[in-house]
Amino acid sequence: DPLGKLVLATRRVADGDLEFEMERESNDELGLLVDSFNQMTLNLNSSNKKLAEAHTALQNSSQESEQRRRYTEIILQNVSAGVISLDDNGKITTINRFAEKLLNIDKSLFIGLNFRDVLPPYQTAIVAGFIEELQVTGKITIEQHIKLHVLGKNYSLLVNFTRLEDDKEDPVGFVLVFDNLTKLEKMQRMAAWREVARRIAHE
Repeated sequence: DPLGKLVLATRRVADGDLEFEMERESNDELGLLVDSFNQMTLNLNSSNKKLAEAHTALQNSSQESEQRRRYTEIILQNVSAGVISLDDNGKITTINRFAEKLLNIDKSLFIGLNFRDVLPPYQTAIVAGFIEELQVTGKITIEQHIKLHVLGKNYSLLVNFTRLEDDKEDPVGFVLVFDNLTKLEKMQRMAAWREVARRIAHE
């Protein structure tokens, strides 16, 4: 009869009832066996609760990480500057809305591909030149004013090219941020010509 009760108790534990506890009815070997059984279920229950707590904490951490990722993505998509990121092998990982509009491209055709395989030769040379300059000089970031020709239009861009590193300072890729100075330069030229015209009229 005690062995039969132990078998039933074992089945209950096997079915997931880790709160179950047997009553000790004797002080002999079966009593010790019941004590060992109860200690085993207690340990299993404790481990199961710790595992559930760890799982919950991991889920919360994952949700927070996902929220931060989405928040960062929203910022990148709405910032008034072009942002393009590459992994350490040159694969394109991010193209924001401003860059997509200025360069007149569909980012879905570029994400996940190496920039050397999808950019025109002269644009590939520009990006490759930035990467090479960072490697040769050991700098983290460089800034350069470049002229870019896209679909018959000329653009004046202020480009910031930065090497990305993780917490251990190992390289993880690059980010290219550029601002369109074309309108600003046009306004500056117009202001300059207005000043010239004003002086000529005065003379």
